[in-house]
Amino acid sequence: MTSAITVFLQQSVSNQAIPFQIKKPNAETLKAIKDIEDGNLEGGFSSVKDLLEDLNA
Repeated sequence: MTSAITVFLQQSVSNQAIPFQIKKPNAETLKAIKDIEDGNLEGGFSSVKDLLEDLNA
């Protein structure tokens, strides 16, 4: 544990910041997460082919 804290502090000093990014989800992502948690699953694809066609469009 002490080694992990030492490495963290060394990286913090070296980078003059914490050694990882803190990201806060945007409103669209938060809504998507809430929809899934509430069971509101709209859309979707009936086959992998349909999914791939949509992704490549």
